[in-house]
Formats: sequence, structure tokens, C-alpha cells
Amino acid sequence: MPVAKLGENGMTRTSATLPESESRSLLRKQDLSPSRRRFLESIQYLNNGRIEGLKVRDGEPIIHPPPRMVRKLKLKRGANNGPRAKTCSADSALKKQVRELFDQFDRVGTGVFLWIEVQDGLPLTAELEDSHWSS
Repeated sequence: MPVAKLGENGMTRTSATLPESESRSLLRKQDLSPSRRRFLESIQYLNNGRIEGLKVRDGEPIIHPPPRMVRKLKLKRGANNGPRAKTCSADSALKKQVRELFDQFDRVGTGVFLWIEVQDGLPLTAELEDSHWSS
């Protein structure tokens, strides 16, 4: 049985012998750090819109104080403008878009995402404050 260890990026690592690419594709909600899990639940709840001013420290989203959440409304009859009715369960594998956003958090380390666009409960695009010229 694999032994679980919390990695530096807040994700649980196991001693299983899966290749890195395969083990990343099997990452589940329950494997996330508490702040990543809460962030994922927030974007699923938001459903459509954007998150503004998300701070990331050591690859972890800072959720206190919370970033600004802006819900996008569709102005047509029957549009689902409310929160996402169902969020993924703890043992659900993470979607590719979620894994890619968390990979960006890891690459950035510490920084500010000016906005993250969310569509159907998944991150779609993001704009990151770049500090290239400030050093």
C-alpha cells in the first residue's frame, strides 16, 4: 500500500510507482491541501464568472481574506445563472483545467492572479501580475 506524504506544493504524494504524468492525471479532490480544496469548491460554486485578485503564496491560494468573486449572468430565458448545483466529490479525479491552474500556482510560487475566468465551474483563462521589471 502506498504511503501518503504532503508535498511542498500542498498536494498529497504517494510512494506508488506510477509515472509522474499518470499519477498527476489521477489526482483527486481529496488529495488537495485544504486551501486548494476550498478554492476548487469556490470556483465550482461560482460556476460562471471570474475571481479577481487571488494571491498565491508558496503555490497555495490565499483564501483569507477571500478574493473578489464576480458572477457572470446570461441574459436569456432559462439560463443557469446561479451557483453550480453539484460539486465534485472527494474521490473525483480533477479535470485537466483544474490541474493546469494548480500547476500554474506551483510555477508562480508567490504572486497575484489579477483574474481567473471560470466557465461551467472550471478555470478557463487567467491573467497573472508579472514582476519581471520590478527587480
